[in-house]
Amino acid sequence: MMNLRKKVGKIPLIQAGSAIIFVNDAGKILMIKNKATSNWGLPGGSIEPGESLEDCARREALEEIGLIAGKIELLDVFSGNHMHYIYPNGDEVYNVAAIYTCNDYSGTITPDHIECDIVEYFDPYDLPENVTGFVLRMIEKYRIKYRVQIKTEKNR
Repeated sequence: MMNLRKKVGKIPLIQAGSAIIFVNDAGKILMIKNKATSNWGLPGGSIEPGESLEDCARREALEEIGLIAGKIELLDVFSGNHMHYIYPNGDEVYNVAAIYTCNDYSGTITPDHIECDIVEYFDPYDLPENVTGFVLRMIEKYRIKYRVQIKTEKNR
């Protein structure tokens, strides 16, 4: 994507990628805080040439947070106007993202300190501030598809 940006500048591009919603035994979901934007999101990123969406999700999780995803399940593919995003440097994209869920993973959570410094688990109904709008839609879809119940007393 960076090589393409050198040629086309900041015009809107379609960007394909994937991410994983990691779920721990307590039903909490793992989120990362993006260093560049201070927004909370999911570990994931852009697909590389010749890479499958599944492999992209697994690679990004390993690179960004040190987790090895075992079995992953497709939650949904997200696209459309609500996936529009303008990066702090002015690059503009319309994301097409395959989002997976995973509760079968190993490794030690180790932020890469390039894209994120903070990695935390959150109750799916008690999310931090500054979650990107399209990520909120993904988590909402997760809550509906898996019939996730409210976990905290605060939200009852």
